[in-house]
Amino acid sequence: MTTGPYGRRAIGPAAKGSVFKRLMRLNRRQTGKNTMLRIHYYRYDQDYTGWDIWLWEMGHEGSLYSFKYQERLNQEPGKIAMVAEIDVSSFKSDRAGIILRRGGWHERDLHIDRYFHISEEARTGTADIYVVQDTIEIMYSEEDLCLTPGFETAVFQNFREIYVKLQAPATAPLSQEPFKVLENGLEVPIRHVTQIRGAREFVISLEEDMVLGSSYMVVKPGFRIGAVAYGMLYDTQEFEEKFTYTGDDLGATWTPEATIFRVWSPIATAVYVNIFEKGSGPNLQTVEPMVRDLQGTWVARIPGDLSGKYYTYTVIVMGMTLEAADPYARSSGVNGRRSMILDLSKTNPPGWDKVKHVTLKNPTDAVLYEVHIRDATIHESSGIKMRGKFLGLAETGTKSPEGELTGLSHFAELGITHVHLMPIFDFFTVDETRLDEPQYNWGYDPVNYNVPDGSYSTNPEDGAVRVRELKQMILALKNAGIGVVMDVVYNHTYKTAESDFNKIMPGYYYRTDRHNRYSNGSGCGNETASERSMVRKFIVDSVKYWAREYKIDGFRFDLMGLHDVETMNLVRRELDTINPSILIYGEGWTGGPSLLEGSLAATKTNAPKLERIGFFNDNTRDGIRGDNFHHHQTGFITGNYYMKESVKFGIAGAVFHHGIDYSRIIYNSFAWAGHAWHCVNYAASHDNLTLYDKLRASRPDLDDNEYMKLVNLVGAIVLTAQGIPFLMLGIDMMRSKNGEHNSYNLPDAINQIDWSNKSKYRPVFAYYQGLIRLRRSHPAFRMVLADDIRRHLHFLPSRESSIVFILNHHANGDPWETILVAINAGTEPETIVLPLPGPWHVVADANRAGTDILYTVRDPSVTVPPRAAMILFHDDAGAV
Repeated sequence: MTTGPYGRRAIGPAAKGSVFKRLMRLNRRQTGKNTMLRIHYYRYDQDYTGWDIWLWEMGHEGSLYSFKYQERLNQEPGKIAMVAEIDVSSFKSDRAGIILRRGGWHERDLHIDRYFHISEEARTGTADIYVVQDTIEIMYSEEDLCLTPGFETAVFQNFREIYVKLQAPATAPLSQEPFKVLENGLEVPIRHVTQIRGAREFVISLEEDMVLGSSYMVVKPGFRIGAVAYGMLYDTQEFEEKFTYTGDDLGATWTPEATIFRVWSPIATAVYVNIFEKGSGPNLQTVEPMVRDLQGTWVARIPGDLSGKYYTYTVIVMGMTLEAADPYARSSGVNGRRSMILDLSKTNPPGWDKVKHVTLKNPTDAVLYEVHIRDATIHESSGIKMRGKFLGLAETGTKSPEGELTGLSHFAELGITHVHLMPIFDFFTVDETRLDEPQYNWGYDPVNYNVPDGSYSTNPEDGAVRVRELKQMILALKNAGIGVVMDVVYNHTYKTAESDFNKIMPGYYYRTDRHNRYSNGSGCGNETASERSMVRKFIVDSVKYWAREYKIDGFRFDLMGLHDVETMNLVRRELDTINPSILIYGEGWTGGPSLLEGSLAATKTNAPKLERIGFFNDNTRDGIRGDNFHHHQTGFITGNYYMKESVKFGIAGAVFHHGIDYSRIIYNSFAWAGHAWHCVNYAASHDNLTLYDKLRASRPDLDDNEYMKLVNLVGAIVLTAQGIPFLMLGIDMMRSKNGEHNSYNLPDAINQIDWSNKSKYRPVFAYYQGLIRLRRSHPAFRMVLADDIRRHLHFLPSRESSIVFILNHHANGDPWETILVAINAGTEPETIVLPLPGPWHVVADANRAGTDILYTVRDPSVTVPPRAAMILFHDDAGAV
C-alpha cells in the first residue's frame, strides 16, 4: 500500500471489502436523469448538517450541488453516508475538482482541492466516486474503501514537539492505546503526550530533538499510520544552513558522453531516475538509483548520449512512493508529465547567436503591449498561416482582408518597444493531446516553469519542437526591434499536494500555518514560500535561464505581493549580471490573505524597498475608468470628477508631488513610488473588462463616436504620464470581449482579435501610434528621479473636469523647452490660458497625434474640445 500526503493512506487491494452497501436509502429523490455521477461522502463524526458540494469541470466555473439522500453502511452499524447525484454528460474534460463545504465558504473538508477522473460511464450511464472526511484520495469503487480513520494532521511545531489531529476522536485512554513515533522506521522515546482539545488534538513531546533529514511517522492503535510533516522547521536557520544547495546544476546536465541528474530532496529515503524512449506511453528503458550527495541533493550519472530521451524521478519520501517530473526540466513530453533531456544547441534557429537583449537607458523608456499568443493569431482575419502557435507570431507582413498589417507587423507599426507575452511556460489547463478540439486558457496554471507550453507548438509530442519554435518567434520579434517580456507565475502552482514540487519535497515549497494548512494568498489553493532559500533559488535560477537561453527582455510577476522583497531584489541583481535593461514589474498585491508578513512583501506599499522593479498602478487605472470590479461605476473620463487626483497621481508617476491632494487618492493616501520606474500606468489588461467594454457598461448612453473619443483620451493620459506605459492588445482598435470580465477559459469567439476592427477604427490606431512616437521621441515624458518630476512637472489650475500640466526647462534633456498637456474629460469645451506667450505648436489634438506640428497657436489661450486632449510645445529660439 502507498500513503497519501501527510499520512493519508491510499488503500490498495489489501484493504478490499464491501464497505458501502445500499441496504436502505432514506429520503431519496430521484433526479429523473439517465446519466449521473453519484458522489458518496462519509464523515467520521456523522455530522452532515449544512454540508454541500462545490464541483467544477477543469477549466470552467464551479457550481453548487446538494446531497440527495442518505445510505446506511454495511460494516459500520448505525453509520450513514450522504449521496449526491450530478449530471456530467455535458462535461468535455475528463477531470473535475470538488470541494466539500459547510455554511457557504465558512468551513470546508480538507484545506486543499480534490480532483477526480470523469469516466465515460459517468457521461453515458452511471458511475460512483467515494469521498472520505479529511482524506485527499478519491476512490472509484466500494472495494477500494477503508473507513479506518487516520491523522488529519501530524506536523512538527519545533524540534521536539509534534502536533497531531486525528480524523476521529480517540475512544480509549492514552495509557491503553498510546502514540508511538518512528524515526526512519525505528521507534524513538516520547517524553509525554498532552491532550489539548477534545479527544482529537494532541501534542507529542519527544525526549530528544528530531534529526533534520530523517523521516518520521506517528502510530496509534485504531488509526492508520501518519507521516509527520516538517512544517515550520523548514523556516529554521538550522534547516537552511544544512540543506541550502548553492550549485548551478540542478536538473539534467547533458553532454554527448553522459547526462548527470541532480534533484533536491533532503528528507527522501531513496530516489531513482527513470529513462523513457518517448514523452508518453509504455516505453520505460531503464531505472537508475540516485546517490545522496551534497546539501540534500541526490545525483546519478548515466553514460551515453541521452539527448531526446525523457525522464522522471521516483521519490520515496514520508512513507510514500511518488513519481514526479523534474522542476528544473528544460522541456517535456506531451502535457509535461515527463521531462526531456535536450541538447539545447540543436534548438537554435539560424541567426540565433546574433540575437541580443533590447537595451534601454531607463525602464521608463519602455512601451509595453500585452499579448496572448492565441488571441493575436487565431482569427482568420489575421492572415496568419500558423494560427494559435508560436510560429504565428513569427510571421511578418501578414494582413487583414482590408489590407491592414496584423500580428507581429502590427506591433512594429504601432511602435511599441516590448510585447508582454501572457504565460508561455507549460500550464495545465489546455490538454495537448486534444488540440483538435476547441480549448482556451490564459495559462496562469503553472506546471513546468522552465518549459514552453506545448499547445503553442506544432508538435507537443516532441519536446524539442516547442523550444525551437519559441526561439523562432522571439528571433522574429527581435529582428523587428521588439523586446519580449514574459509573464511569470511563481506565486502558486496549479496542483498542490500532487504538484511535482510537493512530490519531491513535501510541504517545503508552500507556506503553511502551524497546523500544516496551506496559505492561499493566490486564491488558487496555495502560495509558494519565496522566502525559503531553495524556493528563492528556484525563482532566481528560472528567470536567469529564460533570460540567457531565450534572450527574454523582461518579466512580469503575477501577484508579486506574494513574493518577499529580498527575493525580488535578488532577482533584480542577478538579472543585472545578464543585462541591466531587463525589465521587472508585477502586481503589487495578493489574491487573498497571506502568511507572508506585510513588511516583507513585494507590494506597492513597499515599493521604495525594491530597486528598478515596477508595480501596476491600479489607483490611476480605476481613477481613469472607474472601479475595475463594479462595471457600472464611472471614472474621471466618464464623469466622476472626484477621481481627478487619482489620475494626477499616475501622471506624476506615483511619486510624491506637491500638486496632488493625497486625501482624494483611491486605495492609497500616499505616494508609494520612490522613482518613476516603480509605476506602471495602464487602463486595461487581460483581467476584467476591456476599456471599450467598461465604457459601454458604465456609460451606455453614449454612442460609438464618443467611445472612440474616450479611448483616445485614455491613450493621451497613459502615454504622457511619468512611469512605464502598459497597453492591452487591441486597445488601439477598440477591443471588446462582448462584456465578459473574466475570459480566462472562454472560447476564441470572446478572446480573439478581429483584425478587421483595425480598419474600422483606423483613427484610434493612428492616434495611439502617434502618441507612442511622441513619447519615444521626447524624454520629458520619461523622467526617472522623483526630484526631477517635482522640478519639471507642474499642474496648472483647471476645472474639476480637466487636468492641465506642463513639463518645463527641457525636462530630462528634452529638445522642447516647455510641453503642455491638457486633458478635458468634460462635456463642454474648455479654454486654457497658456502659461507663456506664443507661439505654441500643437502636436496632438482631439483627432491626431505625433511629433509633427499640426498647427501653431499664437493667442494667449487655447480651447480644448470636450472629451479630448491637446499637447503643445513652446517654441524657444525656434527649437522644434
